[in-house]
Amino acid sequence: AFKAVANQTGTPYPTVFHRFVDAEPECNELVWKAFYRLFPHSPYHYVTFCHDCRSFDLYETEQDMLRDGPV
Repeated sequence: AFKAVANQTGTPYPTVFHRFVDAEPECNELVWKAFYRLFPHSPYHYVTFCHDCRSFDLYETEQDMLRDGPV
């Protein structure tokens, strides 16, 4: 999804990545739209980013995300 947004907007991939991690609203909306185009039947609607391990965790509900611990 990051690559799709980078191509769509002409924004460098690392910039898209960092803006998404920083929860920039416009970037988040574009990334989620691209994600659902790529994975239209995905049950995931929430995401957290682990800065230490540099990975994302996807969650179906906000409750699932909050139950997993602090972000």
